[in-house]
Amino acid sequence: MRRNWIVAVAAVGLVLVSEAAALTWSAPVDLSAAGQFASSPQVTVSADGSKLTGVWERYNGSNWIVQARTSTDSGATWSPPVDLSAAGQDAYGRQVTGSADGSKLVSVWHRYNGSNWIVQARTSTDSGATWSDPVDLSAAGQDANDPRVTGSADGSRLASVWRRYNGSNNIIQGATAPAPAAAGMFYVIPNRKGGGAVIHLE
Repeated sequence: MRRNWIVAVAAVGLVLVSEAAALTWSAPVDLSAAGQFASSPQVTVSADGSKLTGVWERYNGSNWIVQARTSTDSGATWSPPVDLSAAGQDAYGRQVTGSADGSKLVSVWHRYNGSNWIVQARTSTDSGATWSDPVDLSAAGQDANDPRVTGSADGSRLASVWRRYNGSNNIIQGATAPAPAAAGMFYVIPNRKGGGAVIHLE
């Protein structure tokens, strides 16, 4: 029997896993640690449903930090929480996506650097076991926020867009990894209300 997996974030810090054919759900699992508030969860799942990655924002007593946990056994067990954003300043707007096999992951968010909000990213090539160092995607000097991210099915190409103030207006900016050999690798469709965007990656 073909099994279709669905993962849903039922509440802050809780995840439920279901096989659509059976319409049953696992018991809730606490993903964020107790003792402080956590907010804004998001989850990505591999095509076969075996690898899951959840991200959220959690207050550490001083700042809001983007965290992640991963599962490689369809949610039966989860890795310890990993801080994706650095301590010392607030980070919000987390987004996550992964390759079809779940081995390659990318998460983006915007973090205050003491003067401006900067869009940052981290990637993993081992299903979240380890993560790259944070990379600044937006330039310093003005605020950038509302990042979005997507990637190709094999995870070899990534694209992110965000909103950044240029001193006069909010403009939509984008970046790709690796840098495209030719223009037109992705299209950005700004939201008419000025927040966020829709990304199409060729």
